[in-house]
Amino acid sequence: MKIKLVVLLLMAVACTKTETINPPALATNRVLEYKVTNVSGDPIYGVINDADKTITAYVPYYYYLTSLQAEIKVSDGASVTPGSNSLITGLDSLFFAENVQYKVTAKDGSVASYKLIVETQQPALSVNEITEDSWTTSSVSDTYPYDRPMTYTISGKNFIVNSSLTVKPQVVFIGTDGKEYKPVGTTDFNTSNGVDGSFSVYMPYAATIPEGTYKVKVVNYSRAFLLEKTIQILYPVN
Repeated sequence: MKIKLVVLLLMAVACTKTETINPPALATNRVLEYKVTNVSGDPIYGVINDADKTITAYVPYYYYLTSLQAEIKVSDGASVTPGSNSLITGLDSLFFAENVQYKVTAKDGSVASYKLIVETQQPALSVNEITEDSWTTSSVSDTYPYDRPMTYTISGKNFIVNSSLTVKPQVVFIGTDGKEYKPVGTTDFNTSNGVDGSFSVYMPYAATIPEGTYKVKVVNYSRAFLLEKTIQILYPVN
C-alpha cells in the first residue's frame, strides 16, 4: 500500500507542467546613463531612479559650479531634451527654483520626464539673528555713494567664498507680498578661517524698495538661511 502511494505521488509530480512567465518589457523612454563632464578630473555619474523618475548628481560644493554639462545616454532610438552635452547655466539660482526636467521621447512617441537633483553636500548655514549692534551708520564714500548710508552687518558660520568665481554670501529682502528685493551693495566677506565671518549690507533706499516690513534671507551658493526676526524699512520725510 505504501509502495503504491509513493508511485502515485511521483507520477503526479512528473505530470506537473512549468509555465514560463516573461519579464515585462523595459520602457523605451529611459535615461540609461548621466554623467557631469564640466568638472576637473573624472566625470561625476548621476544616480538614476526609474521608479521616481529622478537623476541625482552629487557635485561637491567646492567645485563651485554655476553651470552644468552632462553626457546623457537614453534608450535605443529615443531622444532627450535638453540634449546630451547641453549647458545648463545659472545653476546657483536653480538650487532654489524648479528643478531641471529632462524629457525622453521614445520611437513610439511616449514621453518620460526625469527631474534633476543636484546635491552639493554643502554644510548648512548658521547665521546670527538681528540685534541693535548689527546696525551701523557709515559715511557716504565714492565706493558706495548711496543716499541712505546705513549698513547692516551679518555674521555666521559655514559660508563658502570664492572671489574669482563670484561665489559669496548674498542677501534678499522678502516683503509681506512675497516679492524679493536685493540690497544696493555688500562688502567683502571678512573671515579669519575662510568659512566663519561677517559682511555688511548697504540697505536699499526709496528708489529701490518701498517702506514696509521685510524678512531677511541669506543665500550662499546652494544654501539659504531665513532669519526669524524681521526688519522695518522707513524713510524720513523730506
